[in-house]
Amino acid sequence: MSPGNPDRALQELRNVARINGVRDAKKTLTTEVLMCAMEEAVASARAFQSPLDRFRVPTLCRRSCCLLSVGPEGARVASNLLKRKIKRTSRHWNTD
Repeated sequence: MSPGNPDRALQELRNVARINGVRDAKKTLTTEVLMCAMEEAVASARAFQSPLDRFRVPTLCRRSCCLLSVGPEGARVASNLLKRKIKRTSRHWNTD
């Protein structure tokens, strides 16, 4: 969504709703509803998250436990490997 242009975002949402087969999109999708949803999304993103929250998500819990078990040196090696993989795959998606 584009924060500077809610009308354009609303138009795109209506197009997606039409493609998905939602019939009452023009009635239910309004600028007020869109702005309210965006404010809720921002508020939830800003909500305080403690370091223990990562143990509530199974994948993050597994990764955190693995990194904690190998110690700081192993975590540094894993981080470098991940950075190389991201750099390698981002070249394929670069549209410059």
